[in-house]
Amino acid sequence: MGHDLYMNILTGMFLFWNGARVLTYVPTIVRLVCAPTDARSHSLLTWLCWVLSNGTFALMLLERNDGVPEAMFWLNALFYM
Repeated sequence: MGHDLYMNILTGMFLFWNGARVLTYVPTIVRLVCAPTDARSHSLLTWLCWVLSNGTFALMLLERNDGVPEAMFWLNALFYM
């Protein structure tokens, strides 16, 4: 797989998962506002979207900096783990 194809796939995943993350905010906010909440107020799908979004963002940051990790990379990578 060439680097250009890899970057296209990574960019597509980044856009998809960040879009999905934004969409998962809506039901979560509605549930938090309308009902008594606890840890079950966040669905597994919501957490999965957030984790995948942060993971792809960390990879994008690493690629954009020629493989040199920076503070934003570590912030997203550690949240990903």
